[in-house]
Amino acid sequence: LVYRAREIASKFKDKNAYEIPVHYLALKLANIGQVYTQHAYMRPYGVSTMLVSIDQEKGPSLYQIDPAGNYYGYKAAAAGTK
Repeated sequence: LVYRAREIASKFKDKNAYEIPVHYLALKLANIGQVYTQHAYMRPYGVSTMLVSIDQEKGPSLYQIDPAGNYYGYKAAAAGTK
């Protein structure tokens, strides 16, 4: 999933000439995770992903993506049982 995120970010920067916003990257990764849960022939990603960004306009941003394809913005987040 990390390699897919890097690929998406690289293609975005080549096409648009600026860094990808973290909320857009979170949307793209959540879409990939959701598609993997729909099809029986694809094994879903079993990871929870957190993306952190510091932007000049918005300031710090934190997004968490779960394996089902949901993503949410947080002020603080944790993954795991404890």
